Amino acid sequence: MVNQFTSPIPFDEARFITIHDNQPRTTSLQVAEAFGKQHKDVLRKLESLNCSADFNQRNFAPVEYFDAKGEKRPAYEMTKDGFIFLVMGFTGHKAAAIKEAYINAFNMMAQQLMQRTNYDAKHQNINAMINYALMLSEREKHFIDEERQLKARFKILQAAMAEYQEELESYTDRRRQYRDVVGHLQLAGNLIRR
Repeated sequence: MVNQFTSPIPFDEARFITIHDNQPRTTSLQVAEAFGKQHKDVLRKLESLNCSADFNQRNFAPVEYFDAKGEKRPAYEMTKDGFIFLVMGFTGHKAAAIKEAYINAFNMMAQQLMQRTNYDAKHQNINAMINYALMLSEREKHFIDEERQLKARFKILQAAMAEYQEELESYTDRRRQYRDVVGHLQLAGNLIRR
């Protein structure tokens, strides 16, 4: 049976876990503070970890910080997996409680990030739909303007067609008159010839 203790220690997630590159992370300084260890001892433990280069690269990043004297000092930023790998060897009830609190905080931060990402994705989809609707609305305005222009041109063409129709009818009437005159002249010429 697993040894159980009653409750994890109070833990300030925001103090020990930050978001970097959209992923919850902690630092060797924060681990040292949470576990009540000297930072140099945590660094020594980190530098002696026996993990693959790939795991190391994915889960531990060297960073720098300014100490109380204002001097640059080395530290490490780590992911949840890096943290778990580092603190596996830390023992005792207090260490177990801190590990549990840290892991819970990592999980909570990851869940919040996922919810924020889902929320952002939904808003991006909504914004995309709104932008698409606005674009369609602008296109509709453009189509309405084109339709107005086509109707105006159609009215001009209708008016021109009406003029041509009148001219054609007038031409047809004149041709009929000329044909009648020619017909009369032929008839008169035939009568005269007889």
